[in-house]
Amino acid sequence: MKTTLRAIRDAGPCKDSWVALLAGLGKTEADDAPLSLLDILRILGLDDTEPQAGSISVTIIPDAKSDIGVE
Repeated sequence: MKTTLRAIRDAGPCKDSWVALLAGLGKTEADDAPLSLLDILRILGLDDTEPQAGSISVTIIPDAKSDIGVE
């Protein structure tokens, strides 16, 4: 499954996680390039998966090949 940095930014991530994600990707701002949820997990780790107050919105971009081997 994939999302984009723009979708993550629009959902209002906490500042520390946002800065860490951008740094981990070698980027300085949001864009619309597909971003694997597994890559996000690798960069931020499981400790950063606790839901924040409010709703979380993720845009899933269909892909011909899945990162987890499901077609």
